[in-house]
Amino acid sequence: MMAFSPEERAEYTRLFCEEAEEQLRAIGEGLLALRGAPERPELAREPYRAAHTLKGSAAYLGLEGIGALARAVEGVLKGVAEGRTSLTKEREAALVEALELLYRLVRQVARGGTDEDLRVATLVARLEGLSGSG
Repeated sequence: MMAFSPEERAEYTRLFCEEAEEQLRAIGEGLLALRGAPERPELAREPYRAAHTLKGSAAYLGLEGIGALARAVEGVLKGVAEGRTSLTKEREAALVEALELLYRLVRQVARGGTDEDLRVATLVARLEGLSGSG
């Protein structure tokens, strides 16, 4: 995390939250498209890129919870995009749960709170377990 003045931190956080909402929308839209055409794994590329961007932006501001969850979402989507895995009901449910939690965390940060939530570690582990097989 970089050292920012309080004013810089507030501005970067505001910009992050705006961009994060856009990235989360892209992930959600990508999941819907993929659900509608599961035979087209390339549809996972756009939400994968959005998760990757969110991960990097969160890291820049030291938002570890959002970053870890975005990294885990990215891992699942990468497997789908590369055709190593498919969007099973279990993967989809975990991704939707992660998306909902990411929205909540971003909104907490936008209100001046933290990106901490007890469910992050559990959900990250679940997603990591779903990123590599079948």
